[in-house]
Amino acid sequence: MTIRPLRALALLCCAALAGCGDGRGLLGVAGAVGAATVRFVNASASPLDLAVNGTVPSANANIAPGASVGCFAVVDPTVPGLTVRQADTTTDLG
Repeated sequence: MTIRPLRALALLCCAALAGCGDGRGLLGVAGAVGAATVRFVNASASPLDLAVNGTVPSANANIAPGASVGCFAVVDPTVPGLTVRQADTTTDLG
């Protein structure tokens, strides 16, 4: 393997690690112990809403294709309480 692919791989890893967090702890993950810090990115072709425990906060409403929401903590990753909906509907997507 040459130096060029190694540099590209190192830069990719740095970009992935810098996505969320405040720089404390392993990989810069913020929040309480056992919590996960996540960011939702809309990779579909239509606007989506991200519901948290059944409600859609204004910051998570009408996320345009290719757009994302800010980082937020999921306290219980086994039961995150997150659902995705078509924008302005109440039916969760499967």
